[in-house]
Amino acid sequence: MTRLKKLAARLRAVWNGEAVHQDIDEELRIHIRMRTEENIARGMSPEDARRDAEQRFGNSGHIKDLGWDVRGGGWLETFWQDIRYGSRMLRKHPGFSLMAVVTLALGIGANTAIFSIVNGVLLRPLPYPEPDQLDTVFQQNSPTNRFGISVADFQGIEKEYQKIGSVAALSNRAVTLTGGEHPEQVKATFATAAFFQTLGITPARGRAFVPGEDRPGADPVVVISHGFWQSHLAGNTETIGRRLMLDGIGYTVIGILPPDFVAPSRTTPDLWPILQLQPPKRRGPFTLRVIARRNNGVSWQQGQEELQRIAPGVFAQWANTYPDPNATYVSTPLKQALIGDIRPTLLVLFGAVGCVLLLASVNVANLLLARASTRQQEIAIRAALGAGRLRLVRQLFTESMLLALLGGAAGLLLAVWGVDMLLALSPETIPRMDQVRVDGSVLGFAALGTVVSCLVFGLVPALYNVNPDLGEPLKGGGRGSAEVPGRRRLRDLLVIMEFALALPLLVGAGLMINSFVRLQQVKPGFDPDRLLTMQLPLAAQKYPETQQAINFQKELIRRIPTLPGIQSASLSTDLPLEGGHTNNFNLEIRPTPPGTPEDVAEFFAVSPEYFRTLGIPLLKGRYLTDHDDENAPPVMVVSEAMARRYFPGQDPIGMRLKTGGCTECDWTTIVGVVGDVKNDELNTEDDSAMYCPFTQEPSRTINLILRTEGDPANFVATVRREVNSIDPDLALANIKTMDQLMSKSLGQSRYRGVLLGIFATVALILAAVGIYGVIAYAVSQRTREIGIRIALGARRWDIFRMVVGHGLILSLIGVGIGVTASLLLTRYLASLLFAVSSTDPATFTSVVLLLITVALLACSIPARRATRVDPMNALRHE
Repeated sequence: MTRLKKLAARLRAVWNGEAVHQDIDEELRIHIRMRTEENIARGMSPEDARRDAEQRFGNSGHIKDLGWDVRGGGWLETFWQDIRYGSRMLRKHPGFSLMAVVTLALGIGANTAIFSIVNGVLLRPLPYPEPDQLDTVFQQNSPTNRFGISVADFQGIEKEYQKIGSVAALSNRAVTLTGGEHPEQVKATFATAAFFQTLGITPARGRAFVPGEDRPGADPVVVISHGFWQSHLAGNTETIGRRLMLDGIGYTVIGILPPDFVAPSRTTPDLWPILQLQPPKRRGPFTLRVIARRNNGVSWQQGQEELQRIAPGVFAQWANTYPDPNATYVSTPLKQALIGDIRPTLLVLFGAVGCVLLLASVNVANLLLARASTRQQEIAIRAALGAGRLRLVRQLFTESMLLALLGGAAGLLLAVWGVDMLLALSPETIPRMDQVRVDGSVLGFAALGTVVSCLVFGLVPALYNVNPDLGEPLKGGGRGSAEVPGRRRLRDLLVIMEFALALPLLVGAGLMINSFVRLQQVKPGFDPDRLLTMQLPLAAQKYPETQQAINFQKELIRRIPTLPGIQSASLSTDLPLEGGHTNNFNLEIRPTPPGTPEDVAEFFAVSPEYFRTLGIPLLKGRYLTDHDDENAPPVMVVSEAMARRYFPGQDPIGMRLKTGGCTECDWTTIVGVVGDVKNDELNTEDDSAMYCPFTQEPSRTINLILRTEGDPANFVATVRREVNSIDPDLALANIKTMDQLMSKSLGQSRYRGVLLGIFATVALILAAVGIYGVIAYAVSQRTREIGIRIALGARRWDIFRMVVGHGLILSLIGVGIGVTASLLLTRYLASLLFAVSSTDPATFTSVVLLLITVALLACSIPARRATRVDPMNALRHE
């Protein structure tokens, strides 16, 4: 002990310049030699004795290997000294360094990847001049019911809104491009003349639309995308003025958009043909999208007030065709309209990965605290040299900073890969995913995550690692020594935090997965197996008369079922799960009072085989037949939900109604009731639906639905050949299997469940590693105590129970806090869940039991090790 005091005094003398560097080296060598001799006396081999002494008092006695500079130096010099020494320490313990870096990389990488999605979808401004001045205009007749704009509505708005801004109407549909080797379906958005002016976009070549080109009778013109110009026209510089045949109509190319142009929709089309609106005959159908730009200085509230001022005049003009006293025009910022209902999903995922980053930081803090036990003598010697508390904290914090930088760099690489994975997994229903990229803001976020994690896991452990008491460390206290109480309490607190953070993540993932499973179990009302769908848009130029379209469709539905492998075929204006068009109607037995809105239901024009092809059951009456053609009295089949809602306690067969606001039309008779079908999405309620013969409600755009004997995808080429044998200029569009439509309906729910499941699994692993580390470290610190207990007669089971009990208490406290937090947080998931309560007892119970089980398993390993402690070895140092 006298020699140790002498060593400490000499070290302080070095700090004060009263001794030379070589004296300290010699003193350390003497102390290492004495410690080696003591180890050999205790029964250790000479090699182990020497290695133990060197690990306790430096590498071969060289002071600089302990990271000191006895000659002092400036701030910058000591900073680089801390960097060099910290790097050596990380290289000296590669296992610890790798575990810490990987843990941080998971947290920082996951956060950065999700932030890139949040930034691209939610935060990045729209790529137009003054995007905050852009709105989308809807029609609304209740707080929860918004729908599109009709031609009559738009023309009324366009006339009045020009006082404060400009408006443009859009209509999305595919068109058939002919003139090449084969007819081809391309995506198009028809737009009125003010569209590009409203967005504030100028074509890279040519010009945009000019006023008057959207009036009936004007020469059709089209603006094309840069991608279409390159892929279909080979980037020809003489494209301007060229004619494109779209649906049999010649359109003159007047402009080419910039390469970076992004459409104000979820997908960017290839073509922008002019939308020429014919004079309306009634206020409906409501199929147009309307975009408005307010002039500078006009607020959103002023724009809203102007729309509500315009509405009564337009409605009064068309009151005889669609009276709706509750309706008005409302506007929503364009960005908000494009984002839709995806915001809650992304914010939930962002919050989840935030928890993962905190868990990762807490875990690394625990690793640093565990490692501190092997560095007590090093810190004591540095303090003996005269290093102050702040200087020691700075050294330890520098090492934490190096870990954070390495973890941040690895996390950024992981984020780049993670973004690609997130984009690959994302469903089509998430908008603006083409705006997602790793850019400067994402890099800034990664840097911020690195700094925050460094502060969380680095500063507090550094403060606790600095122990001013030099006696015990310099006496050689090591393995089995009692831990500093403050540090032990901190480690316990960190484990509690890990469990408290992990439980909400696991509960959220459990609720999402439970919701997804229940959504998968929803019966769509039809059999989706081996169904192939495709769209057949007939050009008005080639089929100007509706009877011509009917004749083509009749011939098609006659020939397709005769093809080998086709069990049945049918036609429909719309498809299940994609949302049909709505139509208003007036019941004969309960006429709609004048001046009030008529009832509305989903409306489908179908061929007679539609119900048999899809497997929709007949509940009452009869199906449609071939005799229900254009020459027969109007008939329809209704869904069970419609019969239940509008004919309660009555037989709907034989009841009559009129559709489309037509007062002069013949009454349509209900001849059958069929089962309900999920015509929108699987998580929606069963809506009222009307099915009319396609010959009585003709449409030039209709879907072909086939049930095949094998894989539906194998029949596309066969069907295409048969279609082209009837019309060689007709191209198939939107070719999909019904399984793909089902998958699309499940897309967002699956996305949330998969990602939250991944994050929750990471959180569970981190929590398990955290409690394992704490208990294992506690066992190592209590080796002497455990040895004494065993020597005094404690049973192995008592030791096992003591160790596991400590871990179980920590986990139970964390679980209790986590349950409370989960009850407060999961209410924000309520809108994302299907058929599951945000406080579902089964989910909460399962997660709690899972966490406790994991805690017990993690604690049992060090507990079993504690039961095998040899009392003689544990007490040898005594």
